Amino acid sequence: LEGQVLLVTFFATWCPPCIQEIPTFIALQDAYSSKGFSVLAFSVDEGDPAPLHRLIEKYGINYPVLLADLDIAKGFGGVSGIPVTFLVNSKGEIVKKYLGYVEHDVLEEEIEKMLADG
Repeated sequence: LEGQVLLVTFFATWCPPCIQEIPTFIALQDAYSSKGFSVLAFSVDEGDPAPLHRLIEKYGINYPVLLADLDIAKGFGGVSGIPVTFLVNSKGEIVKKYLGYVEHDVLEEEIEKMLADG
């Protein structure tokens, strides 16, 4: 993932706006993964991982989904609410933070700019 533009999202299986964003993330991963872009999702779910596995299967999630821990959240300046989405440039710098549901077009426009900037 080094040198790539990343969309990093923190979400939970019990969060309706988080679930609403999944089709956007799948579409962005499909459209831009060959151009130096990746989606990476961190679940803040605790306990039984079965609901998370079911969600991944139900939506056919095509990007890595990992369990978040405190250190990961701290690395992004702390996660105070979900969903929260970060755009990270190819140098590893956080350039955008979106708290709450984000429209597909908003993300796509920003990703295209970041990919064009290298």
